[in-house]
Amino acid sequence: MHSLKKLLLVSLLSAVMVSSLQGCATPSQPSPPVIAQKPKPTPLAREIQEIDPAPSTAFLAKQESYLLDLQNFRRKLAASSHVETVK
Repeated sequence: MHSLKKLLLVSLLSAVMVSSLQGCATPSQPSPPVIAQKPKPTPLAREIQEIDPAPSTAFLAKQESYLLDLQNFRRKLAASSHVETVK
């Protein structure tokens, strides 16, 4: 009686293993490639669209000029310090 239960259990486990291995062995069809679409821009909120950029234009121009001057100064400083170390 005990060996009958054991035999039944072994055969059941064998059937489960074979079916699971069979599922792994069958080739699956490759899925078609995903075709991406460009994202569509979302419209700005009305409050943001109503902001007038004119008042800040002069300030931004001054800041851009300052940053360019600073960048040129740093380049000149780096070039002069490089020349001094080479001498």
